[in-house]
Amino acid sequence: MLVKPRSILKRFSFLLVFAMASLTLQAAPIGLVWEMPSTLTVFLIAGVLLILFLLLTVGNSLLQVRAKELGVLHFANYSVLPNQKEMGLGNGDREGVIRIRKGHTIKLKGVSEHRIEEVQVTRFAVQPTNVHGISPIPKLEVAVGDIVKAGDPLFHDKNLERIKFVSPVSGEVVEIRRGAKRAVTHVIILADKKQEYRSLTPPDLGKIDREALVEFLASSGVWPLIRQRPFNVLADLNTIPRDIFISTFDTAPLAPDNNLVVEGQEIAFQSGLDVLAKLTSGKVHLGLNAGDAGASDVFRNARGVEKHWFKGIHPAGNVGVQIHHIHPIRPGDKVWTLGVQDVIAIGALFTEKRFNGSRTVPCVELKSKLRGICAHRWAQVSRI
Repeated sequence: MLVKPRSILKRFSFLLVFAMASLTLQAAPIGLVWEMPSTLTVFLIAGVLLILFLLLTVGNSLLQVRAKELGVLHFANYSVLPNQKEMGLGNGDREGVIRIRKGHTIKLKGVSEHRIEEVQVTRFAVQPTNVHGISPIPKLEVAVGDIVKAGDPLFHDKNLERIKFVSPVSGEVVEIRRGAKRAVTHVIILADKKQEYRSLTPPDLGKIDREALVEFLASSGVWPLIRQRPFNVLADLNTIPRDIFISTFDTAPLAPDNNLVVEGQEIAFQSGLDVLAKLTSGKVHLGLNAGDAGASDVFRNARGVEKHWFKGIHPAGNVGVQIHHIHPIRPGDKVWTLGVQDVIAIGALFTEKRFNGSRTVPCVELKSKLRGICAHRWAQVSRI
């Protein structure tokens, strides 16, 4: 049973090492020590220190394994080994920062510019094959020639009729492509110049129960944005997740800067967090960047969530790595994950009363001067 926090154990172990070393030197006859060959003396001292180090290392590993088995949050904070800060060396880190040392940052030339440009795209393709966990032949709710608004249902899984996959834009359905065994691969929409949106009536979060909220999210088109782990599949409507995890930064090469993405979306982001808090019996965990880029004030000031700071090389921004260090998934556990823009889309249902399918993605400048395409996590929107 764990009864002492990391700080007490580390201070105790650190003092114990110095005390044992001091008693060993005092107990030995001074003359004998100095009469011994210098090489043998060095080996004896090195051997004692090596044994002590191995004992502390093994004890530290066993303590963290036991803490992990007991489901202790921040199990890495249970340790018998002091860090630089506690030894008085200091490392300048914020208290409670989780450092990721295992990994590799791929060094690619160039960085993304901190600006957002509007891109005009005329054709959009929604791809059911991008969704893990649904049948390859969904039930289509539209046909070629139909006119749809942004947020209108396009198809649903035959086994999950309650979950609707909706159109990100308004326009005309111009083509439905099929692949092997008649599987639907693309639903192509020719977008209108002036977008029209399906009107939604969001419920009052303070009065609605969880079951009714789930039904609203499933019918409005944002449910496919929520992923369930293990296996990163579509979230189960009948499952109450242990926790929900959101990473607010991405350490992958040329990844979008979420600090820039969330600018001007403060209300929608916080609204999305409030919605997610009603879907779990546990906590909504927010992973923040403690590196040089830092975290936006929108993330720092988020309410109703538990914040965790991460620093280090890639994949420090990966939500799976963050789950492992915050509260690992044990057998039988179900947790949900979302991206920052997914949370904003959920919040927009309540702040804008519509399905907002816009996305900010990293862009590559091509010869045609096209600087980007729009994309969805659950339904890729590609330029045809």
